[in-house]
Amino acid sequence: MNTNQLPLKKAATEDFGKCLESIRHLLVSSGGHHGFIPGSITSSSKSCAPGSVFVAIKGAKGDGHLHIGEAISRGAAAVVYQDPDAAGTVERGDIFFCRVSDSRRAYSLLQEAFHGSPASKLRLVGITGTNGKTTCAYLLRSFLSCASPCGLISTVEYSMPGWRADASRTTPSPELFQDLLFNMLEKGCGHCVMEVSSHGLDQGRTGSAKFAGALFTNLSGDHLDYHGSMENYYQAKKRLFSDLLAPGAVAVVNTDDIHGRRIVSELGGGKILSCGFEGRPDFRIGDFEGDAGGVRFSIESDRGRHRIKSGLCGRYNAMNIAESFALAMRLGVEPGKMLEILERGIRVPGRLERIPLRSGAVGFVDYAHTDDALEKVLSTLAGMKKGRIICVFGCGGDRDRSKRPRMGAVVAKFADVAIVTSDNPRSEDPLKIIREIMDGVKDAGKFICIPDRREAIGKAVGISRDGDIVLLAGKGHEKGQETNGLIIPFDDREEMRKAGVQ
Repeated sequence: MNTNQLPLKKAATEDFGKCLESIRHLLVSSGGHHGFIPGSITSSSKSCAPGSVFVAIKGAKGDGHLHIGEAISRGAAAVVYQDPDAAGTVERGDIFFCRVSDSRRAYSLLQEAFHGSPASKLRLVGITGTNGKTTCAYLLRSFLSCASPCGLISTVEYSMPGWRADASRTTPSPELFQDLLFNMLEKGCGHCVMEVSSHGLDQGRTGSAKFAGALFTNLSGDHLDYHGSMENYYQAKKRLFSDLLAPGAVAVVNTDDIHGRRIVSELGGGKILSCGFEGRPDFRIGDFEGDAGGVRFSIESDRGRHRIKSGLCGRYNAMNIAESFALAMRLGVEPGKMLEILERGIRVPGRLERIPLRSGAVGFVDYAHTDDALEKVLSTLAGMKKGRIICVFGCGGDRDRSKRPRMGAVVAKFADVAIVTSDNPRSEDPLKIIREIMDGVKDAGKFICIPDRREAIGKAVGISRDGDIVLLAGKGHEKGQETNGLIIPFDDREEMRKAGVQ
């Protein structure tokens, strides 16, 4: 299976003027000849070649307007830009130039037009929220595959029949997003399930795509370094339901979460359906039982009552299953087929992934990297434990710092032994991150600080004994550790196996 390049690349068949129709509403001024067939549309000047269209975007770390000259020197036939100060560089007779009010938005729409608007030929199903997106994506991919081949765009992987690749980010760049959808169509997919991040929604990476189905998991503190406030974070997530649903679409929202209740109250009923343990939702979860073997519960709605059994653990996974089951049922999947799939089991990489240890302890690797996610995972494990909970965790650098002390406080509440270490420190000093985590800990007696993550994992496994639970939290499925601009190969699952697998 090819895990590097996509099987096919879209080749333009119409001149650039046709693509320009998609951004007519963003146009400020233009000039030059656009009757050429573009070889590519790119936001990277280094990727330009004769016949390329270069779109200059100002981002958080760089400004494409500073590289317009390089794009032209490499043969760009057209430049789309936003900053009026760049006009002197762009406006020359031998290329087409176009100034727009929002070049990031223009880039998404141009990519969509260049690829022939593949989203309009697929049933897109989007999942947003802080935690649980990946589990719901894997569940929905399995359920919807009962009806037709289904593509997947997730935090873990991008995949379609006969092809997969490790994901570079949750919601891919506009160019990669359109490439993926184009290839999914060529592979015969009828559906695409995708995680839609708040960054992806805020930046409009999905262009004008409309979703046939949508799901909201929950909202808790994360990414405030980007959004600035919880209100901005909420508004970005809400856009999937307020702006991006197709006519006749259906959405399922977790109304045990206060932000889910707010979505329902602000957008009304109809195509937005509620799901939860509490109150009187459209899909009510009841008769819950959970242990180390998984969960058992019922879902009641106007479609009847269904008894669910799954090897996934915890109340939070019962919610993930219930929402995914409810949405797939409303999208036409037979409940009986989904029950069979759940009975057989669905593996979600790096989400409470179980690894037995020589010591008699049980190891788990989980992607939990917020205080809310840690609390859900640790409270679930606390209900299973026979001995101690040993938790290895850290917090990523160059990201939302406000959650660091909250994460320390949650681990202090549930873990018997806590080992604070590095996650992906990126450009930050790992010791500084650890100090900020420890600011949330009142009693540091059960905390051990080991900045080297490999050493921390070895320590946790080494002190474990029969009946203990060892949780490696924060990195889950990831296969690298990012520090000082480098990504060093590192997989928590492999490190745990090396340290003490049976």
